[in-house]
Amino acid sequence: MFSWNWARLFAVGYKVRTFLRRADELSNDADMLEIVGRELYWWPKGNFLDSELDLKVVEGLLGPMTIRTKGTVERLAAKFL
Repeated sequence: MFSWNWARLFAVGYKVRTFLRRADELSNDADMLEIVGRELYWWPKGNFLDSELDLKVVEGLLGPMTIRTKGTVERLAAKFL
Protein backbone atom coordinates (compact mmCIF):
# COMPACT_ATOMS: atom_id res chain seq x y z
CA MET A 1 0.00 0.00 0.00
CA PHE A 2 1.27 3.45 -0.90
CA SER A 3 1.65 6.11 1.77
CA TRP A 4 -0.35 9.29 1.82
CA ASN A 5 2.91 11.14 1.36
CA TRP A 6 3.72 12.36 -2.08
CA ALA A 7 6.29 14.61 -3.61
CA ARG A 8 5.83 17.09 -6.41
CA LEU A 9 8.66 17.28 -8.93
CA PHE A 10 9.14 20.78 -10.31
CA ALA A 11 10.88 20.99 -13.67
CA VAL A 12 11.05 23.64 -16.34
CA GLY A 13 10.43 22.91 -20.01
CA TYR A 14 10.24 19.12 -20.01
CA LYS A 15 8.36 17.36 -22.75
CA VAL A 16 5.31 15.69 -21.25
CA ARG A 17 4.89 13.17 -24.09
CA THR A 18 8.51 12.05 -23.85
CA PHE A 19 8.23 11.61 -20.13
CA LEU A 20 4.87 9.84 -20.37
CA ARG A 21 6.46 7.15 -22.52
CA ARG A 22 9.06 6.51 -19.82
CA ALA A 23 6.96 7.05 -16.68
CA ASP A 24 5.54 3.53 -16.77
CA GLU A 25 9.05 2.12 -17.09
CA LEU A 26 10.27 4.13 -14.10
CA SER A 27 7.32 3.27 -11.84
CA ASN A 28 7.76 0.08 -9.85
CA ASP A 29 6.20 -1.77 -6.92
CA ALA A 30 7.74 0.73 -4.49
CA ASP A 31 7.42 3.98 -6.44
CA MET A 32 4.48 5.21 -8.46
CA LEU A 33 4.75 8.22 -10.75
CA GLU A 34 1.60 10.05 -11.76
CA ILE A 35 1.34 12.86 -14.26
CA VAL A 36 -1.57 15.26 -13.88
CA GLY A 37 -1.50 17.84 -16.65
CA ARG A 38 2.05 19.21 -16.54
CA GLU A 39 2.56 18.21 -12.91
CA LEU A 40 4.50 15.13 -11.89
CA TYR A 41 3.73 13.44 -8.58
CA TRP A 42 5.78 10.72 -6.96
CA TRP A 43 4.06 8.35 -4.55
CA PRO A 44 6.72 6.33 -2.74
CA LYS A 45 5.78 3.23 -0.80
CA GLY A 46 7.30 4.32 2.48
CA ASN A 47 10.11 6.76 3.18
CA PHE A 48 11.41 8.95 0.35
CA LEU A 49 15.00 8.23 1.35
CA ASP A 50 14.45 4.47 1.01
CA SER A 51 13.05 4.79 -2.50
CA GLU A 52 14.25 2.64 -5.39
CA LEU A 53 13.43 5.39 -7.91
CA ASP A 54 16.52 6.45 -9.84
CA LEU A 55 16.27 10.23 -9.59
CA LYS A 56 19.23 10.69 -11.95
CA VAL A 57 17.24 8.98 -14.71
CA VAL A 58 14.21 11.13 -13.92
CA GLU A 59 16.35 14.28 -13.98
CA GLY A 60 17.87 13.15 -17.28
CA LEU A 61 14.37 13.07 -18.76
CA LEU A 62 13.03 16.21 -17.11
CA GLY A 63 16.13 18.35 -16.98
CA PRO A 64 16.97 20.40 -13.89
CA MET A 65 14.36 19.85 -11.21
CA THR A 66 13.60 20.15 -7.54
CA ILE A 67 11.49 17.87 -5.38
CA ARG A 68 9.19 19.06 -2.62
CA THR A 69 7.08 16.95 -0.27
CA LYS A 70 3.35 17.32 0.26
CA GLY A 71 3.87 19.22 3.51
CA THR A 72 6.26 21.69 1.93
CA VAL A 73 3.95 22.33 -1.03
CA GLU A 74 1.02 22.89 1.36
CA ARG A 75 3.05 25.34 3.49
CA LEU A 76 4.19 27.27 0.42
CA ALA A 77 0.65 27.44 -0.94
CA ALA A 78 -0.70 28.69 2.40
CA LYS A 79 1.98 31.36 2.59
CA PHE A 80 1.95 32.65 -0.98
CA LEU A 81 -1.49 31.87 -2.44
